[in-house]
Amino acid sequence: MYLGMALILLAISVKFNLVGGIIITFTFISFITKFQIIPEEKAMMKLFADEFSHYKKQTRRWI
Repeated sequence: MYLGMALILLAISVKFNLVGGIIITFTFISFITKFQIIPEEKAMMKLFADEFSHYKKQTRRWI
């Protein structure tokens, strides 16, 4: 979901304003990683310790 949103932002930035859009896209990626993905990973680790650890080794963060 987050990867899709980032790609949509990137496509819009190419269409309208490349420099400003790329800055906004990288800001979005940083924000989502820090305030959404990392807290989700911590919660998942508490709930599913061993299974999530195995899953995390096999799956990239943004896929």
